[in-house]
Amino acid sequence: MRLVAYQKYAFYIRKFGSTKKIKNLLQNRQELKKGRTVLTSFPYKVTFDPSSLCNLQCKGCHTGIKHPEMIKPQVLKFSDFKIMFDKIKDYVFSVSLYNWGEPLLNKDIFKMIAYATENNVGTTMHSNFNFFNEEMAEKLVRSGLTHLYLSIDGASQDTYSIYRINGDYNKVLKNVELLVRKRKN
Repeated sequence: MRLVAYQKYAFYIRKFGSTKKIKNLLQNRQELKKGRTVLTSFPYKVTFDPSSLCNLQCKGCHTGIKHPEMIKPQVLKFSDFKIMFDKIKDYVFSVSLYNWGEPLLNKDIFKMIAYATENNVGTTMHSNFNFFNEEMAEKLVRSGLTHLYLSIDGASQDTYSIYRINGDYNKVLKNVELLVRKRKN
């Protein structure tokens, strides 16, 4: 197997790798390459949906345009996250803590991030960053989040609001500044 195939995972392998995780990754890739439909390996990256709730109503998003038949409004409890996470933590390099909703609407999101971090698993989260404050900034910095991606579509309120319905472009920028300040302290 060529190592170049794993280049996109290099950061996570270096930072969160273990012999068991690397062995599982190699086994997983081999099973997939052979077209196996029943795998003996575990996933090496997992997505959890901490919240299917959202504070915006973005065009093209099932959550934003309120399709209850597709997405049931709910949040993932920390206790449920922990049960599922504990089954995979020895095999995964990272967990993504986002899907259709705004993760910051789940009061347990910081506990989930911290728990993954304590267990040597990287964390990724997307946010529209409209629902954010000083206390959340402190918790986010302390949690140990590995990567944060922000949904900022546009370079002004006019262009931003075309897609991010009910979003406040300037508030997002202020929240970014707040997080940067908290991270520097």
